[in-house]
Amino acid sequence: MNSRDQANFEFIMSLTPDQLQTFFSQRSDDDIQYAIELVRRVRTEVELKNQEILDQEEMDLSEARAVLARIMTK
Repeated sequence: MNSRDQANFEFIMSLTPDQLQTFFSQRSDDDIQYAIELVRRVRTEVELKNQEILDQEEMDLSEARAVLARIMTK
């Protein structure tokens, strides 16, 4: 993703739900498709990065399990 795409994505993500609705109502079908593609591209990048992290290190869940055990026994 180039810097223009990144800036456009950040703008879209900064909009409130009402602003987003207004934004999309004032755009062409091509603009809407571009915005959706930006969101999909970033989602894919996040998913890939998450998978890389999971693949690189084995997670130690013992602390999380201990916290959950305390909560579940109350």
